[in-house]
Amino acid sequence: MGREDEAAERDETGERPVAVRRSRWLAVVLLLFSLFGITSLFTGPGGFVRIRNLRAELAEVNDRNFDLVQSAHRLQSQIERLRVDDGEIERLARRHRLVRDGETLYQLGEDARRHERTTVVASEPAKPGRR
Repeated sequence: MGREDEAAERDETGERPVAVRRSRWLAVVLLLFSLFGITSLFTGPGGFVRIRNLRAELAEVNDRNFDLVQSAHRLQSQIERLRVDDGEIERLARRHRLVRDGETLYQLGEDARRHERTTVVASEPAKPGRR
């Protein structure tokens, strides 16, 4: 806009017409609202940053869910093995250091708490009258 155009916009008192002043204020207000809108679009409760964080959280939850489903399948197959295989029941009982009547449990050294291989179970003949 040149100086001649500016002079043409002014009225006899040297002031700009009301329509020009209003349009400039309107432009400033619209610019401020636009800046606020763009800022809230990125940082607001429904903004891009929040959506990105929610997507990352959803991926973590999906991974955890997958791990839990896999664990449930493993446990279900172990339950099935325990129902049909007496040897599996005995292995599980030995892992928890359970012994049968008439057996004696010997634990050798400090490693006995950490390694089941150091645990020795010896069968003794059952004594009459003792259970």
